[in-house]
Amino acid sequence: MSNSPSNTPHENPTTPTKWSPSQTPQIPMPAQQIVNSEITALELFDLFLGSDNLMEHVKWHEEGRVERLVLKSGNEDSEEEEPSEEAILQIIRKISADEAFWMDPNGGWTGKFGDLQQSKASCQVVTPAPLQLNHWQKVLDTVSRLMQDHRTKQAEIWNSLITQSQGLRIRHSVFDAVDYDTYKACTEALAKKDKGLLMANWACGTTKAQNELNSLIWHNNEDNHRTTHYFGNLIPIFYHDRTRLLPNNPQYSEKLRGAVVKVGISITHEFMSGKSVNDFYADIRYIIILKKPPTPSKAPLKRSVDFPDLTASGRPSEASSSSKRARA
Repeated sequence: MSNSPSNTPHENPTTPTKWSPSQTPQIPMPAQQIVNSEITALELFDLFLGSDNLMEHVKWHEEGRVERLVLKSGNEDSEEEEPSEEAILQIIRKISADEAFWMDPNGGWTGKFGDLQQSKASCQVVTPAPLQLNHWQKVLDTVSRLMQDHRTKQAEIWNSLITQSQGLRIRHSVFDAVDYDTYKACTEALAKKDKGLLMANWACGTTKAQNELNSLIWHNNEDNHRTTHYFGNLIPIFYHDRTRLLPNNPQYSEKLRGAVVKVGISITHEFMSGKSVNDFYADIRYIIILKKPPTPSKAPLKRSVDFPDLTASGRPSEASSSSKRARA
């Protein structure tokens, strides 16, 4: 079974980065019509996160201390262990403009919680409209059941996928820690594909973050095989027309805040025995913008005026004129 329906960008299981060109011309549809059409198709998809039959198609797979949802193979009864392909689950939601939003290319880094290379982009996604509450409730029910069925018993869920405001928390590790050779190979491959995606072309949200990114790039370029290097791992973000949101866009994060999107996510579970808690995470694999955020309304122009004339005609009243003449 494929992780991707035909209209979803997919290059390989973990880093889907583009759509294949359409074979037939498409007539542009209004944004809300696109959203409705995508939701209808998604509810028929095996890897829809709100599917009642989701666990028939995926299973938990151990990766050290972490367990990840992967696709079930066609031969589950075989004694030979087959390579596991992570399950990329799909949802359609609105990126919340009101909740915690850290979606700059650098993950909204401020320095408060660690070095730049530890940065994680994150946001919350919520239902885009009251009319789609039933669709969203399917997702919440499935996610809640998924966590309750798999959590380590006698231990609370410390990091839940579901937020207090009934949204879903999603995240992305901005940098991959790699050795020198891997960094050079990945950078050269990315430069051949699209130089605009290189770290040197990222537009950070603040001067402090931009300076820190420049320092990290300088460190990466040192010809030192003994130190860890950090490869910038951007979220693949596309519009529905297959164009890509590039990291040099000064309004990068504002293009996402409040947008209705299709998101591909990978879900992991970690049990911390020392604290006796369960942590669940949803890592972003790609984002497709189906409906752009509403354009902020512009405030009317303000101009300095004298004390306003309150007469209906807009001209000084006779009484006012007489009063002025009397005072004169």
